[in-house]
Amino acid sequence: MLRLHKNKTKLMIKMTLILVILLCITSYNKAFAYEEEVLLVNSTKAYFCSPITKGYGNGDCILLENYDSFGNKVFGLIDAGRDIAKPDVNGVNSSVVVEFLKSHGVKKLDFMAITHLHIDHMGDAVSVLKNFKVDKIYMKEFDASYVTDGTPQSNFENIIKLAIDKDIKVIGTSYLAVTSREVSPSLTDDFIANYVPRAKEENFERFFYNSEVNNNIVFKFGSSEIRIYNWEMYDEDGNQYYTGITTDKSREVVDNENNNSIGLLLTQGMKRAFFAGDINNSDKNDETGRVGDEDRIKDYIGDVDFLKLGHHGYINSNTMDYMNVLNPENAVITNDSGKVYEKTMNYLQEKDVKFAYSTSDDNEIVVTISSKGIFFGNDIPESIIIRKVKLDLDEEILSGSTIINEGLNIPDIIEDILDEEPLGTGEVVNTTGNIPGNDNVGSTSGSSSGNNVDNTTGNSNQQVNNSGNNNSSNGNTNANNTNNNTQQAEPVQGVSTDKTVATGVLPRTGKSRLILMVLGADLILVGFFLIKNRKYKGIEDK
Repeated sequence: MLRLHKNKTKLMIKMTLILVILLCITSYNKAFAYEEEVLLVNSTKAYFCSPITKGYGNGDCILLENYDSFGNKVFGLIDAGRDIAKPDVNGVNSSVVVEFLKSHGVKKLDFMAITHLHIDHMGDAVSVLKNFKVDKIYMKEFDASYVTDGTPQSNFENIIKLAIDKDIKVIGTSYLAVTSREVSPSLTDDFIANYVPRAKEENFERFFYNSEVNNNIVFKFGSSEIRIYNWEMYDEDGNQYYTGITTDKSREVVDNENNNSIGLLLTQGMKRAFFAGDINNSDKNDETGRVGDEDRIKDYIGDVDFLKLGHHGYINSNTMDYMNVLNPENAVITNDSGKVYEKTMNYLQEKDVKFAYSTSDDNEIVVTISSKGIFFGNDIPESIIIRKVKLDLDEEILSGSTIINEGLNIPDIIEDILDEEPLGTGEVVNTTGNIPGNDNVGSTSGSSSGNNVDNTTGNSNQQVNNSGNNNSSNGNTNANNTNNNTQQAEPVQGVSTDKTVATGVLPRTGKSRLILMVLGADLILVGFFLIKNRKYKGIEDK
């Protein structure tokens, strides 16, 4: 009797739990929360971290976001700002840059580029390396004996220490630059004793460029291409200097680490954006014939659609010859408005350049670099947007949108896996590619907010200055060439996303119905055993 009573109690508990689960699933399908993403085709988003400038006025930390050919989000980082502690909810100090990256869902960086070793550009690089997986570091080699502005050797060594500890490849820094005092006289005793023995030669590679096939200054980032400028080093006579190659000349000594700054040119379709670090023209010397960095690289860079102004807009940077060649239509200044050099400000206003200060927002400035154009904040046309809804059980469908992207072939990463009518309404137009398994997008008994998406990831109240409209012929030429580039681009590479959460009444999916069937069968078996046990109890009572 006692054993039967215990079994009955267990079965009753099991039956109760199953009923609760069935109730939850039923209610979950009636009031269903889902997440909607806005995908920007063939685009790179650049997020300028503003908090690093608070109280300082200048500083660079730029997060790049793109997508790979499988539809996975990829991130890259240009500079890492200042090391500013920020107390978190547990009272433990964390850095502003780390929190900034986490807020955008960063878990891994495809690359981190340190333009140069001043604190307002690399001060939080160590925290980034400690908190995130980083595939590659792009950084020009450094030794304090070649710079007279007092930049400490530790700014370089602390990054290299973590690269050695975490087995990260460093491009732009030769193996000899981190292992030999003949090449780098300022290497510290601690570094020589504790890190040089563990440095792997294959993880260090100086910048080089021999041809389009054999170089490491050009690399792919999602659907975009990035090329590094001002990577060269020079000897005391102004000839190119290669670490590790026998030379009778010593490396050039510069009076400011800004003169060692690299810049990165991002190309997205026909649009080009140059992130200039602290490149300037202050090293120009007419008496010695020394050519300034801006003068030397301007013709190689050529016309750009977007410019992150060099050296925060200060004097001796963004010189007129340089600006006239680059001819940007859009710009961001990583500084306060009152600190920008007057001639630079006059140029921006006279040329009707649309620009923003990275310090003008408490959160960030967002710039979308698309094959269709350059857009600040929410100023993004529907023509480059695809919408995708993420359901429970990892289901994804297209919903409530118009896709206008000629030649687009949507790959298997956006699957129609519903065995019921699709969610939302919409149509696909001017699309020569295939949407797998979803030839017609029609109406459904459920409701969707697919056509009402707030596609913003930052504060929409960004301060954007535009003195007028830029009607340059070059801008029109680039716009006319956009369609050709879109047709040749890889499918859905380079999409950027914004997210919003909405609710609606959705039909049950095939997976949820299968779960209900399994649980229902389980409930029937429980009832069967309860009846059987009741019969046994009746026999024993007799």
